[in-house]
Amino acid sequence: MNRFKSVFVMAFFALLTVVSIQAVIRLGGGFSPGWLGALLASAPMLLMLGLVMLGRKFPADQSRLTVVTLTMASGALLAAFDWVFRAGSYAAAGMAGLCLAAYAAYQSWYSRLDRSASRIENGQPLPEFSALNLDGKPVYSRDLLGKPALLMFYRGNWCPFCVVQVKELAAAYRELGDRARVVLISPQPAKKTRELAARFDVSFDFWVDTDNQAATVLGINHDQGLPAGMQALGYDTDTVLPTAIVLAADGSVLDVDETENYRNRAEPGFLARVLERHGL
Repeated sequence: MNRFKSVFVMAFFALLTVVSIQAVIRLGGGFSPGWLGALLASAPMLLMLGLVMLGRKFPADQSRLTVVTLTMASGALLAAFDWVFRAGSYAAAGMAGLCLAAYAAYQSWYSRLDRSASRIENGQPLPEFSALNLDGKPVYSRDLLGKPALLMFYRGNWCPFCVVQVKELAAAYRELGDRARVVLISPQPAKKTRELAARFDVSFDFWVDTDNQAATVLGINHDQGLPAGMQALGYDTDTVLPTAIVLAADGSVLDVDETENYRNRAEPGFLARVLERHGL
């Protein structure tokens, strides 16, 4: 199933791009309600993704995606109406309908994450795991004992949602001071992690989870979670389910954010709220 998802997401955005370009070309030759509908049914998601890549936060839940959903649905209806009642372009109507159907699959199927294998439980000790630091030396979860800590497992630099989350966490961390240690963990190659670490002037620990060993121990490994074709950029096919874990000084789990929608991430204030709730 994950293999189909990795192919689907690349095909989805490729479809939106092709339809948007085609619609712009056709509209450039003269106004057409059908092709305007095709543009409205394809461009909103591309715009949202572009904003995320520029560092803007992406609305995760359906209520906050209402504008995108309504715009795409209206575009598909406009293209269909133009085809049926005005003898407009069947190609525009077909492309708009395909974009809307793919969007529905993206929302209801692709975006959902399976958390059934997780071994992280509130109030219980975190299962022990190891990783590598940026110097290539082994580090262990038990090294975090003695001070509260936030562990954030993120997918990698290829994921704009992860980069935005790290950016927001970096800004919030300056307000937290020394209340907790922050460790960012990713299965991406150490070179990629160094590039990300260099972007933020904060005292985070960046760990590399080689072969997803730590994620597997915790039950948050995402088999074949990398979008198809991204391997060419040096990433592994398997990745990690985005997860934020707050640990007490004794290594027990105070709270965990295991999002079931890959766009929906723990807010920067998550750590502060958990620490305050436990009087830390």
